[in-house]
Amino acid sequence: MVFSVRSGGSAATPARTGGAAASPVSYRYRMATPAQIGTLSRLDDQSPVEQFRAEVAQGGVEQPYAAIYADPASDSAIAWGGVGTPYGKGTPTSRLDAFFVTASRNVGGGTAGPRVDVDPGGLGGKAQCASVAGVGITMVVCGWSGDRALLGFEFSAGSLDQDRQLMASMLAAIVIPAQNH
Repeated sequence: MVFSVRSGGSAATPARTGGAAASPVSYRYRMATPAQIGTLSRLDDQSPVEQFRAEVAQGGVEQPYAAIYADPASDSAIAWGGVGTPYGKGTPTSRLDAFFVTASRNVGGGTAGPRVDVDPGGLGGKAQCASVAGVGITMVVCGWSGDRALLGFEFSAGSLDQDRQLMASMLAAIVIPAQNH
């Protein structure tokens, strides 16, 4: 799935195009949902992440996004967020602060540990990850905030160091700088 975040784009819906009406605002990024990112494959059934997309859309984000991937060991990786005006408020750091507060409330009673910076590469912005304790499985939550864009990640296996690297790979594959911005 690919959606444009420039004028005339469409909202993201997994494995298909279409959705909400496009915003007339020109954005710096577009997001893609490649079929494969490293060892992760996009699941054909994207219904488990529809709630993520719906919640992002309810927050007024013009270009909501959510996708779920799995590797051969059935470990999952979820990415959600989007591009839009609400993500233009504050700084990348303040948006990540708010993201981690919300993520900590939504991880099934777990508690996010200290955040560790992740290099966002050429996208700029700010990226961080934190291990989550108390959920009965190994879990890492990560977030990236750029110019009017935010993307969260939830990993169900791996260590903080492994998932930081995976987050950086997924970020580079999903968030695409818009042409001629």
